[in-house]
Amino acid sequence: MFNKMFLFLIVLATNAMMTYGQIEVLTTLPSDYYISLSHPENNIVYIAGCNNVYKSFDSGDTWQICYTFDSCFATRFFGLFFLNEQTGIATASPNGKNLWRYGVWDLTGKPNLYRTDDGGVSWQCIDSLHNFVNVRMVSTDTLFAIESNEGNLYKSVDGGHSWFVILNEGHICDYSIVNNRFLYALHGSLGYFDAPSPIVYKSSDSGMTWITIFPNRTCSDQNPKCVDQLYFYEEGKGFVYGHHQMYTENDFTSYVLSETGFTSAPDEWDIQSRCLHNGLQMASSWISREVNGYGRVSVSRDYGRHHAFVSPPNHLYFTNICDLATCDEDSVFYLITMDEAYRYRGSSFPSVEVVEHSMPKTKIFPQPIADKFYVTSDIPFYKIEIYNDEGKLVLIQDCNNQENVEISTTMLKSGFYVIKIISDTQIIYNKIIRGLLIISS
Repeated sequence: MFNKMFLFLIVLATNAMMTYGQIEVLTTLPSDYYISLSHPENNIVYIAGCNNVYKSFDSGDTWQICYTFDSCFATRFFGLFFLNEQTGIATASPNGKNLWRYGVWDLTGKPNLYRTDDGGVSWQCIDSLHNFVNVRMVSTDTLFAIESNEGNLYKSVDGGHSWFVILNEGHICDYSIVNNRFLYALHGSLGYFDAPSPIVYKSSDSGMTWITIFPNRTCSDQNPKCVDQLYFYEEGKGFVYGHHQMYTENDFTSYVLSETGFTSAPDEWDIQSRCLHNGLQMASSWISREVNGYGRVSVSRDYGRHHAFVSPPNHLYFTNICDLATCDEDSVFYLITMDEAYRYRGSSFPSVEVVEHSMPKTKIFPQPIADKFYVTSDIPFYKIEIYNDEGKLVLIQDCNNQENVEISTTMLKSGFYVIKIISDTQIIYNKIIRGLLIISS
């Protein structure tokens, strides 16, 4: 445990804010290179810089230095997660040599995991064996993290002092915690090249056992190849993001595939798992090489299907974005760059076109299908494709933007198939069965 005197630096709120439209620059924050932030409660905000850890009790109007890095603690926090005002976790580079290079922190040595239970006044190293990233606390005892070298998902039930693997599939790049019982994990890509086909796992017992819910007898060569983020806001209801966006209401038994994902190229977006039931999102383009080298910030009110840009002064590399997990339109969002911090009020965001986030109402009947079946939908579609369980295209039919079609399947054998319903704006996948399957013992 590193015991330190709690150093208060109250910054007077004179000329506290510079405002650019709906964006406020937090000019009261001491000068530093800002790395990570956390917003655990309404008025409580933490920011870790290269020199200090800063804390605000009043939503960023004034700041205090609650911890100072020194020669006895030569490190920097590149990941910060506070469960509440008192208890938090930080991932750190032990050698203290963080170099900003092409939008990522160049870490020398294996990062360590630190914990505080006194509001950031003192920190204890609780793990130095793993290279943990994306650490999240469910309670003071229960934590989850990804080991970046292995790509496996870990869990701790003793406050982070010991860890065990709960998903040993490799290449786990994101996970989502619905509640203490339901978890989702994504086997995806950390970049846009040589990406594996996405796999989504689900646990109904807090990570002790897992099932694969995507792909689930779907056509693998039709699925998006590059996804790196997922968020489930209820059991069964959630999104996977990447070059495409997949939305499901039933754990991918059926799903909608859109080509307008919030993280689509050319910008690389960091959503920070802030997709909520009411559809409000904030995202930062933190390595926007295609936008004249400058990052951008985007807001959406319909889970990323439509979004508008909010434009602070041009800055390279937005390093972190954070909001309360219970945000709504009046919530306050925070974002930091290398040398400035911003505050956004959701009620002042620009108007954004909103579409209904639920899946189109599509009916396929009868089930199981026989020599023919019918497809009806509340949106017009122009093509239907059917794939067998090996992913081979076995039937294609033009539909001329109708909402009701009849499909002949006399040429199909009995078995499982995936039907792909294609409209002008989205693709809907569902499962069908041809004939009655008789399984002999």
